[in-house]
Amino acid sequence: EIASMVRRPTEVGLDKVAVARKRADVALELVSDAIRAGKADTVVLNAGLSAVAKTGQLGRIRGFYHDTYPAAGIERDLRTHRAFVSALVRSKRLKEALQVKEDVEVAGGKVDVVTYGEIMRHMANRGMVREGLDILLECERAWGEIPKEVWVKKLRRLCVKEG
Repeated sequence: EIASMVRRPTEVGLDKVAVARKRADVALELVSDAIRAGKADTVVLNAGLSAVAKTGQLGRIRGFYHDTYPAAGIERDLRTHRAFVSALVRSKRLKEALQVKEDVEVAGGKVDVVTYGEIMRHMANRGMVREGLDILLECERAWGEIPKEVWVKKLRRLCVKEG
């Protein structure tokens, strides 16, 4: 229900940021309703987090990730961590994204291959070749595979360029 409500056409004339914020507000209302009704689960909360993440409002994103899941008694999963880390990376908060990744791992969890790819691509875009290669190797050790080419190509070009 949340996905269909959040994706409804919105008011004409709103810019992308306003649309994202409006959709996030609707999603948060639906998530709150689901929690109150005892019908919330990881899928519902992840839909809410994804909607909030599209706003780019780090305070709201952090609050949802750190507060909403524990308050609802719902475990975070790979998609939860991916949405949060991706929002941090897009906001150029690499250090915080890496800290979240480490916190997840210390708690016995893992981040997925796509999350590794997003971190690695951000590093490549910043010219952080050594760090990007370290993330690539870490991903291969954790999952037995590396991210798809879309995530790796910039790092590959930098490696060829540097010899």
